[in-house]
Amino acid sequence: MQIGRTVKKLAAISTGALMLGATLTGALAASYKLADYPAPFLKNGMLDNTVIVVGKNAATADVVGAIDLAAALQAEAVSKVSVEGTSTAPTINDGVKIERSGVHYIFGRDIYDVKTSLDQNDLPEMLKEETFKDTKGDNKGSTDYKQTISFSNGVGELVLSQPEDMKGGVYVKLPKNSQFYTYTLDFNTPITYSTASTDLEGTSLKIQGNTYTITEVTEESDLITKMKLVAGESTVWLLQDQPYTVGDHTVTVVNVDENGDSCGVNVDGTTVWIDSGSTEEVNGLSVGVLDVKVVHSKDYDQDTCELTLGSSEIVLEEGEPVKVNNEELEGTSVDISTTTNRWDGFSITFTTGKMENPPNDGDIHLMPGADGQPAAWTDPVFGNWKLTYAGTTADTETLKFKSTGDDATFTFTNNDGKEVQVPFHYTGSAIILGTDDDEHLLMPGDTTGTLSDVEGTMFFYTTANGEVHILEMTSLSCGGSTNKTTIKDLTYDTYVAKDLELTADCQDSSIETLDLGSLGEMKLNLTNTKITYVKQSGYGYDDTNYTKYEGNLGFSDTEVTFTEKDGDETSQTPFTFNLTYDSADDDTIEMNWETTFTWVNNDENDDDIKWAKTAKGTLLKYDNKDQLWVEIYHPEEDLYANVFISPVKAEVVGGTAGGSTADKVNPFSVGLAVLDEEAEKLTKNMIVVGGPCANTIASELMGNPTQCAEGFEAGKAMLKFFERNGKAALLVAGYDAEDTVNAAYVLAQHNKKYAEDFKKLTGDEVVLSVADMSKVVFSTA
Repeated sequence: MQIGRTVKKLAAISTGALMLGATLTGALAASYKLADYPAPFLKNGMLDNTVIVVGKNAATADVVGAIDLAAALQAEAVSKVSVEGTSTAPTINDGVKIERSGVHYIFGRDIYDVKTSLDQNDLPEMLKEETFKDTKGDNKGSTDYKQTISFSNGVGELVLSQPEDMKGGVYVKLPKNSQFYTYTLDFNTPITYSTASTDLEGTSLKIQGNTYTITEVTEESDLITKMKLVAGESTVWLLQDQPYTVGDHTVTVVNVDENGDSCGVNVDGTTVWIDSGSTEEVNGLSVGVLDVKVVHSKDYDQDTCELTLGSSEIVLEEGEPVKVNNEELEGTSVDISTTTNRWDGFSITFTTGKMENPPNDGDIHLMPGADGQPAAWTDPVFGNWKLTYAGTTADTETLKFKSTGDDATFTFTNNDGKEVQVPFHYTGSAIILGTDDDEHLLMPGDTTGTLSDVEGTMFFYTTANGEVHILEMTSLSCGGSTNKTTIKDLTYDTYVAKDLELTADCQDSSIETLDLGSLGEMKLNLTNTKITYVKQSGYGYDDTNYTKYEGNLGFSDTEVTFTEKDGDETSQTPFTFNLTYDSADDDTIEMNWETTFTWVNNDENDDDIKWAKTAKGTLLKYDNKDQLWVEIYHPEEDLYANVFISPVKAEVVGGTAGGSTADKVNPFSVGLAVLDEEAEKLTKNMIVVGGPCANTIASELMGNPTQCAEGFEAGKAMLKFFERNGKAALLVAGYDAEDTVNAAYVLAQHNKKYAEDFKKLTGDEVVLSVADMSKVVFSTA
């Protein structure tokens, strides 16, 4: 909000103080930077021990500024929460996905494993069966031909990796020095020729959807050894002196030589002579000459040239790399299929990591960008098709273990969608399931201590369909005239048995069957010294402790075991980690893996975080340094990659991530704004609005100046961090009320209108020129 300059400049009334050149004490020594605002007032999307302070005698304008700041802070007080959802795989508007019935592109597979080759059935336009028409020389006729792209084994594997100088993630890897594909053009019946140059030059082939004209053929001993082909975005016959526009370029034929061997072409004022059958780059435009006609009339020349504009020239030579526009493509090899006076077609193989010069010593790694845009590799030979990787598809659930010292928690979602927390505790001598020395979590078959300690005892309970609940015995009266108990379901925050009467008096060993309503029943063996949680089939525990996506969990005092749900194309992977207590160094519960995984770096900022995967696509993220936490991302079905082969102009369409996140607004409670006299006794982070004459906290921060108006400059304001009682205090103050409220507006717009200005700030203080709000100027104090 901005207000007009109508407030009087009275230092004693609601003026902020911009004490230019003054020495201000209590600075926070750059612990916080204005570029980081709203830190430290918001932490993880939550208001962190913060108040906004306004002077008791402040003018309305200061209050308006505080309201602006509060509204802006609330808008930024958001955190990410998981949202239930089903992932959908992306598609492509023209092309083929690398998959087949019952076979997806999962971890450990490469392109060859899923689809060995592509033909007209896969790419009906790009690899269409075409007809070659021989209209030149003596051996005229036509024949059909087929086109295929065949992939090599071991190239394009889906991997979990962090390539050198790149982010970690799930990549499609094309390893260096590996033959990737072979493109084959195969005639149904051989093309016969008497002299190859006479019979073939000037004919055309449709290769991967584009037309290529054979402009030169070389033969030795009646065998074709070399062919030159030219293709263009547009092919035109141009009369001499006839301008033609293509894109931003103007092209004109200026002349031809008398023998019809070359054509003089002018592109945007530059003239070059191009031999028939050759291509040249002129002012950024590729120009190919397919044919030259010398026609002289009585009064003027009518010379004509057939040009390909935006063209490319491809040279195929037996046993040699392909040449494109005179550039040799390292890693390619040509095989012209020819016998005496017969031509059967040709094939081109491509080996990766020879010419692309990618990072990581020649390996090519493809992964979608942070913005979700697919990654693509374009075939460098003909440039007509590309391989596109549009990320992976999987609906995943998250399971977490976290240690906080003597306590730790394993958290997961049960198959009813409720969060379950399994606690661990170090008693001083051993790790137990539970929250305290006498508050154990019992698994079926476990026994607790004396009855005097039974309140707070928990039970790991599973219903007949594998739904996990953590139950707590909140009370037990046993051994007297009244025998009863109360059981609370901690997972669902409800009571499943309240003041339930017992049949036993706990004096003799007896099995008590507790009716838990819709959950079923639970059996306890009660004596006067202990309780045993009886294991029974069907209720309480039946080795089917399901997570949301039917993973299966097992717990003991020092061990957690997780078994994946069977995948469509993979088998279950069970894995286990053990808990130990490190009393020598950290005094914490730590975890280490009993199951062997291949751990890789996958975090560009922290090499102490390691990742691993299973064949199904369960991903594990592990605190490899301190061993205090792990996150397990378990997919409902096999995680698979979305990889496409398509024409270069094709686009990926749609696709949504399952188990995504959304922004949750964390509302502020009452009490965000306080008066200065109340704030004096608080130890909190503060945003202080108004200068020292209007706000006693501002005066305190600025060293209680005797002349608070001294050194003021109209039209300016300040934003500055101070330290107060070990907390951060950000002063928002101007020369007068208008300058203060304008400064508050600028701060409120730190991530919008003034985002670029705030990004450039490097310190904890800035002076704002706010006399003209259409031209706010940021400068150092």
